[in-house]
Amino acid sequence: MGTETSLAALTPQALSAAHAKWVRPDLARITVVGDVTMEQLKPLLEQSFGAWKAPAAPRPNKPLDAAVPAPSARVVLIDRPNSPQSVILAGRVLPLTGRTPGEEPLMLANDVVGNGFLSRLNADIREDKGWSYGVRSGVTQNSGPRVIEVMAPVQADRTGDSVRAVIQNMSAFPARSPITTEEFQRVTEGAIRALPTQFETNAAVLSAIIRNDRLGRPEDYYVRLAQTYRGIDAERIGGAARQYLQPNDLTWIIVGDRKIVEPQLKGLGLPVEVRPAPTGGDDATDGE
Repeated sequence: MGTETSLAALTPQALSAAHAKWVRPDLARITVVGDVTMEQLKPLLEQSFGAWKAPAAPRPNKPLDAAVPAPSARVVLIDRPNSPQSVILAGRVLPLTGRTPGEEPLMLANDVVGNGFLSRLNADIREDKGWSYGVRSGVTQNSGPRVIEVMAPVQADRTGDSVRAVIQNMSAFPARSPITTEEFQRVTEGAIRALPTQFETNAAVLSAIIRNDRLGRPEDYYVRLAQTYRGIDAERIGGAARQYLQPNDLTWIIVGDRKIVEPQLKGLGLPVEVRPAPTGGDDATDGE
């Protein structure tokens, strides 16, 4: 997101240059979903976009295959005095891209860990302990490197305990706590039964088509997805958790009251960097 300083530095010339660089027909794809035929649609598209020509400049390229810095387990504590709760965001870049095939066991493993109300993280930290209104984890679906993220808003005096609970839950699966029969049925059958509701609107269908294109999937991906889920066993789900969802090398960003939170972070075995909360729309600067 932009800050007051960065936005103030923008000029019309910079915006125009960025538009000319990236908004061009040889980078564009038009996807339409609705009660319309190609015979009806194409003349309208030609009328609106037919004269749009690519510039002479070479097509720009985003280096999605650029090397990712080595992960470094640490805590970055953003000091926000008098906060009654802390917000925890942990993440790590995975050795996968959005175009790596065979993501389904990983997505089901994440359903066990933190994607959903009945997931282990939410059941433990919200339902059993009452430290949070909700905890979730997710795996991004961008074209380039994928990321595992964990989000947990928690009461301030349980920040350190919540970090420990996340680490314990993630590290236990599957080594000490393999997927149960109930969890296996819930995530696989739940994923299958949720498929029809994902295509109830034109916008939902459009999103699925765009997602397939972005991730390099075949056009019949969703037609075959239920069968794909049925072919995944508990061992493959546990293997995906073991390979991709362990808490090692996570970077933890915690926004909260330093006076309350920092003492709780001792004993985690993680280096702690403290920064002040942003003020006046500017970026935070390094603290102690």
